[in-house]
Amino acid sequence: MGAAADLFCAARAAEGASPRTVEWYRMITVRCVRQFGEKRPVDALSAAELRAWLLELRATLSPESIAGYVRGLKAFGNWCAAEEIARATGFRGLRRPKVPRRLIRSVQRSRAPESPRPRR
Repeated sequence: MGAAADLFCAARAAEGASPRTVEWYRMITVRCVRQFGEKRPVDALSAAELRAWLLELRATLSPESIAGYVRGLKAFGNWCAAEEIARATGFRGLRRPKVPRRLIRSVQRSRAPESPRPRR
């Protein structure tokens, strides 16, 4: 799995993904490789194992971050299948969790800090 993760990140960079996007993919795949083992084949991971790991991560990550991990893992699985590296059904079978919508409270104009730009 470790070699496939490295190839995936290199492919994303070669396809023109921004350096921050590639780093984001690398962070997710490295953490996954650390959890399940570098030598473990991609096809040896089931969706149930990946979901159990994602549930563990909920203790330290926000729902938005978990949804991001799922997006990254699905992208990795889809890439593995497209490149015929592995079928990656465990990765491709993940479903994105629902993320709570957070309402951002507006600030009253009288309490807002003054803008350095003049008003028109």
